[in-house]
Amino acid sequence: MKFTPMLGENVEVSKEIFPKGEYEFKVVWAKDGISKAGNEMIEIVHHVFNDGKTIKVYDYLLEAMHFKLKHFCGTTGLETAYTEGTLTAKMCVGKTGRCKLEIQSSPGFPDKNIIEDYCKDEEIPF
Repeated sequence: MKFTPMLGENVEVSKEIFPKGEYEFKVVWAKDGISKAGNEMIEIVHHVFNDGKTIKVYDYLLEAMHFKLKHFCGTTGLETAYTEGTLTAKMCVGKTGRCKLEIQSSPGFPDKNIIEDYCKDEEIPF
């Protein structure tokens, strides 16, 4: 069967807001960086999927949000990177998993989806 894969630039990204809930995602871009507070972080862009639609959601992994960092590694198969205490942006690109989306409302700005946490079906064993 011949088909056009829906990768990166081929994916039509919607600007709509998904309802609060759990969704599948794929990391399409990541960059190692430093937070405003001077801490190491990884900036991530996800494609999040729902009923044939895709949205772009940004997130940041920091040691200060340890539960989120641990859950990201658990849902994307990066448990070894977590247990070794070394995770890079390059390791994240292309990884898939499940996340919990919320809707963030801020005065003067349009509502947007944010990732509240990452999840997987069973308890993360580390």
